[in-house]
Amino acid sequence: MEIVEEQPETMETEQDADPEEMEESEDASDSAVDIPAAYEAILSKYAEALRGQWNGGELMEHDLDYMIADCYGADPFETIGYLVSDIDGDGIQELMIGTTSAVTDDFYGKLVFELYTIDDAGNPIRVFQSSERDRYYYVGDAQFANVGSSSAAESL
Repeated sequence: MEIVEEQPETMETEQDADPEEMEESEDASDSAVDIPAAYEAILSKYAEALRGQWNGGELMEHDLDYMIADCYGADPFETIGYLVSDIDGDGIQELMIGTTSAVTDDFYGKLVFELYTIDDAGNPIRVFQSSERDRYYYVGDAQFANVGSSSAAESL
């Protein structure tokens, strides 16, 4: 996934990129896209959170995935990104927020924190949100793997 820090109010990435080939970037000139208006407020909140490196409580207060706090690293704009793309081919741009290729561990690598779509009225709808025991990973071909656990000893 790709994030660009230069834009003060929002984050940008490539549109219609292959989700499996998303990379982080700090060059806004090669990644400017038309972001659906429905996603602008969400991306602005995430950009503010990354700049401020909000803790889990602050993220939850703003209805953002608290797990991003575990992935800030030295520069959150290199480790956390997003993609706006018609992932399932239905003509509606989805918004996927997750870790970039800079995150390589087994737990957080390729993790999708949140997936949004847009309803018929033009409003953003959260499709899912990852948590420690209910995580989502993009596996290609408009499919996501869901790794769940009812306890520390049991995983699905």
